Amino acid sequence: MYKNIFDDFDKIKAPKSLVEKVVKKAAEAKEDENVKEFKKVNGRFAFGVLAACLAVVFTITAVVGLGAKPSPVQGEKSRFIITANAKQVELLGDKADQSTIGAYSEELTGGWAMYPNLEKYEDASPNFFQSFALSMFEIEGEDIVSVTFKANSEGVYFALSPAGYFQGEDRELLSNYSEMSLENSQYTPEELKEYGDGLSYGKTYCDTFTFISTDVSGEGSDKIDFSKKLELVLESNRSNAQMAEKLDRLWECEQKLLKLRENHTFEGGELSEEEEALWAESDVLSQQIRKLILQDSTIDVAVTFKDGTTEKKVLRADLVNTDDQRMWLTISEE
Repeated sequence: MYKNIFDDFDKIKAPKSLVEKVVKKAAEAKEDENVKEFKKVNGRFAFGVLAACLAVVFTITAVVGLGAKPSPVQGEKSRFIITANAKQVELLGDKADQSTIGAYSEELTGGWAMYPNLEKYEDASPNFFQSFALSMFEIEGEDIVSVTFKANSEGVYFALSPAGYFQGEDRELLSNYSEMSLENSQYTPEELKEYGDGLSYGKTYCDTFTFISTDVSGEGSDKIDFSKKLELVLESNRSNAQMAEKLDRLWECEQKLLKLRENHTFEGGELSEEEEALWAESDVLSQQIRKLILQDSTIDVAVTFKDGTTEKKVLRADLVNTDDQRMWLTISEE
């Protein structure tokens, strides 16, 4: 076994004797001693030796494990995959990294809005809301019995449309959903449903929910299609000082624009320079607010199978601004 491992090192041109010494030292020494030993290596071989060490650690871990207890193989194939509008990632080019599995632009997306009637303090500028419709989001695996979603960041949650967008009554189909809760919002699900007209297509708001996919026979499913049933909602919060400052300025811009429209200051249907400047500033502010909301945002997706085992993936949400000023919500696997 070790002969095959060391033969692979020839590809990176690190001397076998040096590799053997460093690997042995790395296995025996403490962390600070590893650093000291590595610094002694001639710079010409440093990269090769490091790669060799990592190759040994990875190979031994995968084949026999490290320590007394067996460890799961890190490279083991996942039992489920997520398809999240992956074709749209190509449109982002180098703006999307290799971990990006899906992207959503403004199509079928609730526009940003500020709702004074939701505000608990009338003397403060209202909060900012934005929803992104997940028009294509599927989970595939063998014998899936349930899927649990959990958004982990304040101001990030879901709007559900169990029957699909524009398909009418969701009440009966909600029986497939359980453990729904909302802690990431300043508002209750009832408040959002009552005052959130234009915020999202879905009217059931939650940051955690479980979808049960088994039928009456108890059999699992091989594909769970959440396309046009899920939206990701972003909500600002004035407890964040940086966000509050941008919310105040965004509200000022909105009020000035309303005043200009009332006075009909534009001529021939064209925006005045002042209006153009206010719209441009509002757009930048809304992008900055959305970025702050999504900062370090993650979503847990846990899939339970018919054999009782559960596997989890962590998704990261971010925003990408393209050259044509379109805002894309990106979904990446951590």
